[in-house]
Amino acid sequence: MSVQEAALYGDLVLALHDYAAEQLAPFSPDKNTDAARTRVDDFIRTWFFTPQKELYGSAPREIIWREQLGKANVLPKEHTADAFGDDCPICQEIRGDIESAEESVDHGYHWLDPELHRAARTFAEHCDIPLPATSKGAPYRRTTKNEALSLVVGLHRQGVDIQALLAQIEAWPYQNVALDWLSEPERNVALVCQAMETVIAPDDADELARFHHHRDFILALVRLISPGVRLWLNGWLDAVAYGAMLGGSVDAAVTGDRIPLTSRG
Repeated sequence: MSVQEAALYGDLVLALHDYAAEQLAPFSPDKNTDAARTRVDDFIRTWFFTPQKELYGSAPREIIWREQLGKANVLPKEHTADAFGDDCPICQEIRGDIESAEESVDHGYHWLDPELHRAARTFAEHCDIPLPATSKGAPYRRTTKNEALSLVVGLHRQGVDIQALLAQIEAWPYQNVALDWLSEPERNVALVCQAMETVIAPDDADELARFHHHRDFILALVRLISPGVRLWLNGWLDAVAYGAMLGGSVDAAVTGDRIPLTSRG
């Protein structure tokens, strides 16, 4: 968030504070705006200094204070199950690193920018993980919340513009985005073009338009994911897909209107 954006959000909070007091005043016994403003202040103060589950037991003021002191907001050991609790092998490796670290040692896993958490939620809702060719059933499964969080963190550390990628995914009008479109765009574009030439009837304008849209979308992703990041993402997908299969957690296979571009299944 830029300095100006943060300042404008602060102005918005102050404006909402006064607006809320004015709206509450007619419903108070004394009809007094100043008294209503005091009640709003009390609510804000209580929220600010109350530990919150979403903040892993910290209060908002503690998070901000540590950042102001130049200290990292380290993920507490007692909350690792909340942050990394499913069968994703990468998530379990991170959890093990945190839980095995000495108490006085910074284990390296800190609070994330709230925007990255929002991006992870979107990834979990809209992105699918390709399964190995040896798997049975659907060729893809939905990304879990913890897998999405580890993916977003990894892409961010690889230098990917997460906000630009998020905007592309949120603008996608069909059901889901396959993550191998990001890791192997050339192969998937070739499969789309081959289907348009050999599978789809020339007079099926709607289906041709849909495949054209898929091709253009994948090509747009190419501009956001560099070749080096694609190699990293391929490794991440293999670790998650094979690890999840070995752990028996691939029940949630997905189906829908996403075009099955790979030859899996």
